[in-house]
Amino acid sequence: MRITTLSLPLLILLAACKDDAPTDDTSAPAEVDVDGDGFPTTEDCDDEDASISPSAAELCDGIDNNCDGAIDTDAQDLTTWYGDGDRDGFGSDSLTLTACEAPEGFVAEGGDCDDADARFFPGAAETDCTDPNDYNCDGSSGFADNDGDRYAACEECDDGDAAVNPAANEVCDEQDNNCDGVVDEATALDAATFYADADSDSYGDVSNTTKACDAPAGYVSDSTDCDDDAAAVNPAATELCDSLDNNCDGVVDEDSAADAATYYADADKDGYGDKSSSTKACALPTGYSADSTDCDDADKTVNPAATEVCDDVDEDCDGVVDDNATNASTWYTDADKDDYGDASTATKACDAPSGTIANSADCDDSDDGVYPGAPEFCDDVDNDCDSTIDEDATDAELFFEDADNDGYGNADSTVESCELPSGYSFDDTDCDDNNAKIFDTCFTNFSGVTGSTWQTLTASGEYTYSLQSYHYAGEQYLFNMYDATGQRYDVNAGTWTTLSASAPYSNAWTSMAPVGEDLYMIRNSNVYKYTPATDTWTTATAISGGDDLNMTESDEFGVVYGHTSSGQIVEYDTNTGTLTYTTTGYGSQYETRLGYDPGTRAIFFGAYNANNLYKFDLTTKKVTVMASHPESQLNDIFCSDRSGHIYAAGAYERHDDVPVHRVDGRLEGHRQLALGPRQQRLVYGVRRRLALCRHRR
Repeated sequence: MRITTLSLPLLILLAACKDDAPTDDTSAPAEVDVDGDGFPTTEDCDDEDASISPSAAELCDGIDNNCDGAIDTDAQDLTTWYGDGDRDGFGSDSLTLTACEAPEGFVAEGGDCDDADARFFPGAAETDCTDPNDYNCDGSSGFADNDGDRYAACEECDDGDAAVNPAANEVCDEQDNNCDGVVDEATALDAATFYADADSDSYGDVSNTTKACDAPAGYVSDSTDCDDDAAAVNPAATELCDSLDNNCDGVVDEDSAADAATYYADADKDGYGDKSSSTKACALPTGYSADSTDCDDADKTVNPAATEVCDDVDEDCDGVVDDNATNASTWYTDADKDDYGDASTATKACDAPSGTIANSADCDDSDDGVYPGAPEFCDDVDNDCDSTIDEDATDAELFFEDADNDGYGNADSTVESCELPSGYSFDDTDCDDNNAKIFDTCFTNFSGVTGSTWQTLTASGEYTYSLQSYHYAGEQYLFNMYDATGQRYDVNAGTWTTLSASAPYSNAWTSMAPVGEDLYMIRNSNVYKYTPATDTWTTATAISGGDDLNMTESDEFGVVYGHTSSGQIVEYDTNTGTLTYTTTGYGSQYETRLGYDPGTRAIFFGAYNANNLYKFDLTTKKVTVMASHPESQLNDIFCSDRSGHIYAAGAYERHDDVPVHRVDGRLEGHRQLALGPRQQRLVYGVRRRLALCRHRR
């Protein structure tokens, strides 16, 4: 609303001027327009100023610009003035007037939004954000409370959330609820209690706590650790027997500890427990034992350390009654059931075990013919266990005194013995036992041996020039190796068998020598091996030096000997496979026969076309002519008894398909004298000791 107020003096002045207006004068001079503003002087109230004329706009400049007689009235540039009731220099927009000059109580600036309070005016300072008044009248104030929590925005940290303000309670929600600049501080209403975990075992110490919304480093929510300095001690730990409460259950080393030992009830207090009654504990409980081997916990005399006695009770708990009893008797095995036991098999027992006896006098418990008081036999065995062998043997042989040491004995001077005594002979045909040169007159056709009888064997079906015996591991055979279809005679069965494997030679009249389980033959410039157990021939090695109708010989060291047609003794070592040759100078002799004597370590040989006996010393490798013999030939049977004698059958005769004979008695060796009919026996005493042609292994 615009109010215009005019002063009274001004109105009076205006009325007076109107009354004094000039009267019409027709004789007035011509109009003059000095300032050229289109109005003559008569109309222009100031003809010297072109800006002043009746058509000029009235302005607030203290001049009557439009010549209406009023100064600054209705001026075009009037100013609006605002009533300033509070005198703060700003008036209220609701109380205004226009005038060229400010009336009393009015000011040029309006906009005062509270003209009754000098604090309110445009541009007033608003420094208190908590004061909601619009002091600068701009329609707003520094105060804001958008969330209606009665806290100015400037007083809180989130004016969009009524739950966030300085009076709010801090809670663990990842917000600064109380606007103190700290989020989720330890004083939060719902802050949790955390416990120090010094040993990092995830279990905390109840006596060392802190409050926080989240667990601080070195703290956990658990408070059940009973030793926060030991990581192995916590409620989840395994209880052990270590004097610690490992699992924090308030009990140290309880019976349920993982390494608790098992103890056994020891009711009889003998230090040994009953395995059927046990308990677990870290330490030995009263009335228990760590041992569980008591077999009778009601008797303290029965336990593994107790002394076993013969009482039908298992005192020592070994599961056997009366074994190793201190008062047990000694028993001896009687394997041969001759009622005499073997002292080396002593066993202690309360009762005689099966196969045992109380005495221990048997000296050979594998032979029921050997025991104290048993008959003595010639078998190199102490039959009667008196520590003397073959004394007063019931089967002792009769030997004949050989006073002149010519190998032939006196039938009138005898002694019984199991072995040939020195100065005696098997032979009783010496015609003069005081003259060693008288013995050849005693030769007759051989028909027997004193003390033995001749047996006729089944006919072999072939010439028996090459007959020798074989004895190994209790088996006794004769082999006739006249030609490639060799034959074997079973002494026990009395039957001949042709060998299924043909011998690897073509000429007749050869023989074999034993080495262990096998027989060896030197023939056809080779050394052959025959194995009786499998009836097989193999070639051991080839030899040089020619061939002959040889007799193969062997010694006790596994060496095989032969005499080649070029006059060489060939030695084949079956152990090493080596060959050795020694020239004898007697290679032209036909059908050389060999015999080995271990006492002199020599090979003796003779031949079909010579009547001398030769000695080849195996140590010196020298050949010696020993003696001539009464026959023109040493033919067919030629062997050593390996006790100092060489045997030969002279007077060559062929005897086809006639029975072969043997001396009755024990066949104990590899080779035994076996003569055909009508052949004479020639004996050369190498060491002046006569024996049957046999060789004990």
